[in-house]
Amino acid sequence: MKFLRCVGYLFFIGIASFLIGLLLPRKWFHADKFPYCTARWEDDGKFYNKIAIRKWKNKMPDMSRVCPFMTAKRIPSCPKSDDLELLVGETCVAELTHVLLILGGIVCIWIWNTGGIVICLLWTIGNIPFVIIQRYNRPALCRLQAKLQQKG
Repeated sequence: MKFLRCVGYLFFIGIASFLIGLLLPRKWFHADKFPYCTARWEDDGKFYNKIAIRKWKNKMPDMSRVCPFMTAKRIPSCPKSDDLELLVGETCVAELTHVLLILGGIVCIWIWNTGGIVICLLWTIGNIPFVIIQRYNRPALCRLQAKLQQKG
């Protein structure tokens, strides 16, 4: 029974965070400010090459492939600065959403002591790759956006 409570709770916060993420204005997010700016140790996203991110990042589920009304997470063939600004904002929102999901998973420990710890750890492990993908992609998108702004 406690297992089902945890699963139901995680399902609820997953749907809620998805809906909230859709509604958040992208202009509220700034890739050059904490917590979205690149940390020194991330080396503009290059750090993530150590975990072979290029091999697995495109194999992860992407809600924009399932929901046609969402912004596609692909760079257009002829990108404009506005397109990239939108994508950068999307990476910030996605990162925030997954971090909040991780933090929300802690409630499972309260719902179901020992079993909740296991569920919380699995939930965290399942969300961390999505945070990593955003932190890997954002610096490259910002560099490309800066280049386009210099040209225009």
